Amino acid sequence: MNKDNKKRLIFMLPTLTGGGAERVASLLSIYMPYNIDLKFILFEDKISYKYKGEIFVLNLPGHRSLLIKFWNMFLRYIRVKRYLRMFKPDAVLSFMEGPNLLNILTNKKPYISVRNYKSLSEKKNLINKSIIKFLYNRAYKIIVNSEGIKRDLIKRWKINSKKIKVIYNPVDITNIQRLKKEKIDVNFKEIFKYPVIINVGSLTEQKGQKYLLRAFAEVKKDMKDVKLLILGEGPLRKELELLAEKLGIKKDVIMPGFVKNPFKYISRSKLFVLSSLWEGFPMVLLEAIACGVPVISSNCKSGPAEILDNDFLFPPKDINTMSTLILKFLKLDKDYLYNKLEKLQKTLERELNPLSIAKRYLEVLAK
Repeated sequence: MNKDNKKRLIFMLPTLTGGGAERVASLLSIYMPYNIDLKFILFEDKISYKYKGEIFVLNLPGHRSLLIKFWNMFLRYIRVKRYLRMFKPDAVLSFMEGPNLLNILTNKKPYISVRNYKSLSEKKNLINKSIIKFLYNRAYKIIVNSEGIKRDLIKRWKINSKKIKVIYNPVDITNIQRLKKEKIDVNFKEIFKYPVIINVGSLTEQKGQKYLLRAFAEVKKDMKDVKLLILGEGPLRKELELLAEKLGIKKDVIMPGFVKNPFKYISRSKLFVLSSLWEGFPMVLLEAIACGVPVISSNCKSGPAEILDNDFLFPPKDINTMSTLILKFLKLDKDYLYNKLEKLQKTLERELNPLSIAKRYLEVLAK
């Protein structure tokens, strides 16, 4: 504890833009109490989320070249060690693989956050698999966002169960309720004259949008006027665009890229579909519920089954079951759907509000 009785805390991430881990970190920072002196260490100067605290940017992004990548890792190590000596934090919490590795190597009591089902997310990444196997047990505490991830770390990766603490993602319902009322862009108004199915996520293998496109093509055989809106950006954009063209649904699939406020589009949609092949504890699913929109999800590892009951779930990659469930939910009685939604929203307000979740993080970080 420093002289002004403030606890010094560092969050370490690649950026503060784009994904669920970044949103969680920014949200936690906003709800930290006044007696926390919070700093962010970022690999790159990319910030699109609101935050509270000061930012130290390493300006050492990832790189395709293996040589430059290792050189940047070495420079990160030097700069972070220097910053830690200067700031003398009481705790350092890192999010995502690169920062987790750096935290373990530079810190005597590293707290790391694991937010994905590692047996699937790192299946083809030999470097990350080695890091998890040989270094994660060196972490002082590991905060995970689902029971499924905890089980996977213990069983598959042989992580000491006493090190692992489950804390679900926070959901800022008050802010979402405000943001969802914002006006949509003019060029979207025509789309929402029709029933809209929406998906939000990076255009990657993990998010399973190619299976959603195939399921949507089946839905179109029954409901001609329905549209599919996919918000997000990523390396599979071209592949997904070509698939939509091949399936004959190109004119009904809209992919505008990353949007700063997805909630105004989610709230105006008829149905939210999570098509992921794996997750941690999918924040966007919780946010869709907070928007008051019916949701269905793949029963992927892990997270959705800890949020929804079986009536709302379909097997990952199962195009026939997904399309059947989409049609069912588009035609279901509104009262039935919104009664279910109301119960889920009350659970979010009671158990996953940001203030409560921030307090649970501090309880772990104070030990």
